[in-house]
Formats: sequence, C-alpha cells, structure tokens
Amino acid sequence: MDRTGCWVHREDVLPAYGFVDGDDLLTLVNRSPRFVLSPEYAPTDLVEVDTGLPHTPEECVPGHLQCLRSEAAGALRLMLDAMANAGHEGYVHSAFRSFTRQCEVFRGWSHSQGETFCHAVTSSAIAGHSQHQLGTAVDLFTEAWSHGGEMMRPGFGCTSAGQWIDAHSWEFGYVLPYPMPLAERAPGSRCRRRSGGEDVIDPRTGYRYEPWHLRYIGVEAAARFHRAWLASGPDSATEITLEQWIRRERGIDADVDLPVCDGCSCGLCTTFHDAAAPVDAPRSSRHGGSPRTTGPCGDQALLIGADGAPLANTATPHIESLQARREHSGVRVLVTVSIPARTVTQTPVTSRVAAVYGPDATYLSVAPFNRTGAIPRAYDDLRGAWRLALGPRRSTQWPWRAALRASNTPMWVNGANQRLPALQGLVTIEVVIPPVGDGVRAALVRDGHVEGPPHDAPIR
Repeated sequence: MDRTGCWVHREDVLPAYGFVDGDDLLTLVNRSPRFVLSPEYAPTDLVEVDTGLPHTPEECVPGHLQCLRSEAAGALRLMLDAMANAGHEGYVHSAFRSFTRQCEVFRGWSHSQGETFCHAVTSSAIAGHSQHQLGTAVDLFTEAWSHGGEMMRPGFGCTSAGQWIDAHSWEFGYVLPYPMPLAERAPGSRCRRRSGGEDVIDPRTGYRYEPWHLRYIGVEAAARFHRAWLASGPDSATEITLEQWIRRERGIDADVDLPVCDGCSCGLCTTFHDAAAPVDAPRSSRHGGSPRTTGPCGDQALLIGADGAPLANTATPHIESLQARREHSGVRVLVTVSIPARTVTQTPVTSRVAAVYGPDATYLSVAPFNRTGAIPRAYDDLRGAWRLALGPRRSTQWPWRAALRASNTPMWVNGANQRLPALQGLVTIEVVIPPVGDGVRAALVRDGHVEGPPHDAPIR
C-alpha cells in the first residue's frame, strides 16, 4: 500500500488459477491480474550481458550486474556490436530484475522520487507484472545519452540511436513493446509528439511511450511480428503492438485487458476479487483504519473468473427512454438505460464534444479518438459484452453502437477494442449519428444479437 492508501487485492497479486509461464519467450506479462508472474519466478539461465558468464538471480542486480537469459544476452551482444558499427555506443541501464527488486523500483517511483502511486503504475510495473522479471527485457540507451541528464527523459526515441533501435532491433530478436500512442504522434513520425500532444497511456499496452525498453522474443518470432506489424498498417488505427500480436498468436480475443484494480482507475480496471464476498483486506488511513471487505474499486471493477473471462450479473440492462433531436451536425440521440451492477460492455465510448459517427461511419469504421483527423478503426463485437445499438426507424440494421458508459469516460480508451465495466443505475448515453430521416431506433445488443424489444422515437 502506498502513502495515499492505494493497494492491490491479494487475489490479483496471487491469482488462484496460477501464474504465466515465464520461460515462454512469447508469454504475456502486462498490467492485468490474469497475466502475472509468480513472486518465486526467476530464469535458471541468467548470464552477465557483457561476458556471458552464468550468475544467480540474487547476484543479478541492475547497477551492479546486468543479466539476461543466455539466448537474449547473446543476441544483445550482437545488436550492441551492430549499433557500435553504426556509430552508437550502447549503454544497458537495466536488464533482469527479480520480483523483490521490482518492488524496490516501483517503491522508488511511487515514494522517494515524488511520484504518486497512480502515476507510477503507468511508467513502472507493479512487481509480478514487469517484463524485466522474464530476463528477456532490457532498457537500452547510449553512453552519450547516459551523460546528458536524467536517463528516462523525453527525446531518446528521436535520437539517431533511438531511431536505429526502432528500425533494426527486430533483426536481432528484440521488439519495442511500448510505442508512442497513435493519437499523440506527429504526422509521419513514430518518435515525435504532435503539437499539443500529451504524454498519455497507450490503451493498446497500458503504458506510456518507452523507446528504450526492448523485449527479446527470438529472431524468428521477431521477424514474424515485424511482418504482422507491417501488414497491420503502421501509423494507422489498426497498427498492432507486441501485446496484440501475442494475443492473436494465442487466440486471446480483445486488443488488451484492463489493468489490475489498485484504486487508481476504478471503473476501468479488472479484478479476480468478488466485492460481494467479504474477506480480510488491508487497512487504510483514508478509511479511519477500519478493515476493508472489498477490493479497492468495489463493484466498479470488471470481475473476471479463473479463466480470465468476464463474469456478468444474471440481470440484464434495458432501455428506459429514447429521444432524438436534429442538429446541424446530424442527429443527437439520448438513450437512458437501466444498467445492473457487473454488466460487461465494450468500446467505443461516446463524447458530448463532437459527433461520434460522421457521414458513412459505422461501428466497423469510426474515428477512435475525439480529435480531428483520427483514422477510423473497427470495434467488432466481443463475447459477452453489451452495447447500445442505433439505426434508422423501421430498419433492421444497427450501424452505430456505443458502450454502456457516460461521456466522462476518457477518450483514450477508444484506442483499443476492449471490454469495459458498464456504469450502474440509470445512465444516459449520448450519440451523434448522421441524418436518418424521420426517426431513430435503439436496442441493446450482446454478441451481435439484439436482446429485448427495440425502441423507436421520432426526430424532434
């Protein structure tokens, strides 16, 4: 628990169903509770990066001894030689970190360095969720960069060395898991932020841009990923990251999982802990020291089962009212929905600021961000997720869909096709659609099928 009372429930740190296989070069390790490494896991073939000599996990402490798994270390030495031949002397800042060491690193981000816990989780992984524990991830800079100030300062990605790494690391089996978020990039650049852009979480990865963080997945796999990345459309709304590629390789649907619930992103997080089942929990000064009997986000979280699939309430949402009024940009539709707790929904979310659906746009081709010029992407139906569906009155087509969430949901979540916990109670959802004649039809859909009777309304 940090100084502001943020914490993670035991079931989300030590999941009852088990941990991921850290020896698998393509294992998923991310911010969610379902893809987490055991506190006891450490590779058995760690070697010093420079010499290739074997060492124990206890000996491998960044700043003292930089270690990687033997295969990854050999590949890194080859890449460092190639970098040097290109005029860039590499500098390994951090390689393998044990579970215990990651705890110390995260504590540094959330305490001694002045960051809050909630900011730290987007820049540093909670122990068990770090790729560094795999022994195949490395933070790589150059000697010149290391002498220029704070190591992880902005700008490294646009240096000649950073661009060389971006272009060539895959040839040696390494990939960059955390690229710059699509909506923040300057046109034609993968490293420069657009004018007015922000340092935000990438919804496809759960982390901010880290041009220095590399993960070894093997030369053959890196080549396959590179081909898949090229085929996905670099710099387009369908560009994939390592996260999405591994999920597709393993048959895991959705682009990404929401992060573990820690009190920072309630309403946009996942948990194995059922808030309806009281258990012992940590104490918090924010609550007068009284014991907690639920997770940090209560029933605002997306509850998942042992297999990682969302668990939904047996009660179903239903439409209470429907209104539509004509505006210069199209038709503004307001639908009030009664939503029970533990309803699962999915992107896209809507906004009051601008039309979600412009001319010719459908849920299979809609701009994912509330920004001019955003490139359209598709939001295919995800298993078990409810959405509001809209169409012209007297039509059986439902070309426009929206999450069962109010418009205060941050727009960056639309950067991925993902499940979300729906809001609860009476929720009014606003969607702007193109002109549709004299009336609008609304319904709730799940798994692509209409559930319950549609509602019709004239356009005022």
